[in-house]
Amino acid sequence: MSELTDRPITYEELSPYPKIRQRQWPEKVYRPTEQAALTRIRRSSATGLPYRDQARVAWLAKKLDLDLTIRPRARLRQ
Repeated sequence: MSELTDRPITYEELSPYPKIRQRQWPEKVYRPTEQAALTRIRRSSATGLPYRDQARVAWLAKKLDLDLTIRPRARLRQ
């Protein structure tokens, strides 16, 4: 696993027992999304930047030597 990606949570990590896991699954999946997370999702989809907080995006940009800044759209000067 790369240090640039998060480790995915396995289904079994919800609970080692199938009955408890089945009860917890809807609670985990259908939990309302927090406003901060929704803001990051919308920013990511609009700009193409990674879905992360600003500190993590800055770290990723430095690690990969990328320029991940948002620039305003503008018309070219004639």
